[in-house]
Amino acid sequence: MNTLRERKKRKIILVDANVIINLINLGELEILEKLKFYEFFLPNHVKQEVHRRAQRKQLRKAIKSDWIKEIKITDLSEN
Repeated sequence: MNTLRERKKRKIILVDANVIINLINLGELEILEKLKFYEFFLPNHVKQEVHRRAQRKQLRKAIKSDWIKEIKITDLSEN
């Protein structure tokens, strides 16, 4: 497990469907695991944009492996 100090050094990256789908198609989604100074977050609305079964399966694996953290956005209004 990462220490609090290591987590504070990490940069937060919010990913969109285009990035995820391209990484999956290139067979490079696992690269996210290797980028230790970044934390990748995937909004629930973006996850729904991944339609192909094989791509969804790989995305679920990445979420389960904690390469990507799924977040729920409930308020899309602009403040």
